[in-house]
Amino acid sequence: MPTIHFKTAMAITGFSRATLWRRIKDHPGTSETLGKPKGLRHTRIDLDSALAWAGLMLEDEDRALIPAADAGDAAAQLELGLLFLALTQPECAAHWLHLAAAQEDADAMQWLGKLSARGEGVEQDETKAIEWIKKAAEHGHVIARRQVAELGL
Repeated sequence: MPTIHFKTAMAITGFSRATLWRRIKDHPGTSETLGKPKGLRHTRIDLDSALAWAGLMLEDEDRALIPAADAGDAAAQLELGLLFLALTQPECAAHWLHLAAAQEDADAMQWLGKLSARGEGVEQDETKAIEWIKKAAEHGHVIARRQVAELGL
């Protein structure tokens, strides 16, 4: 059974920390805590449980993106962000796009520019939108380069 980090389960379900802990408590066997009792510990959540709580029924190919994105794969984070955009869950999409952009993914940066301009999944902010598009252009994104040129930036 694949498991995901607690924060990933929060992002996918949209639950607060407290709500997710209540779900775990109410459904024994849906999580495991790793680490030493007096040391650094972390809780992992059963992927199937998180998807069920979120009301998501994904194809196997899409489902496989989640553990990869959770493990830090920027390409999977980008794809998962785009999947959540298609599922009309822009806040979750923005979460994954930010993670991919933090790893220098130009496509994620360009998408964050679009979302910032529209106020979709993030606060509408034209300055931030331009910053993201410029950053994407600096990282070689062809469309972003054209947008920067057209805007005269």
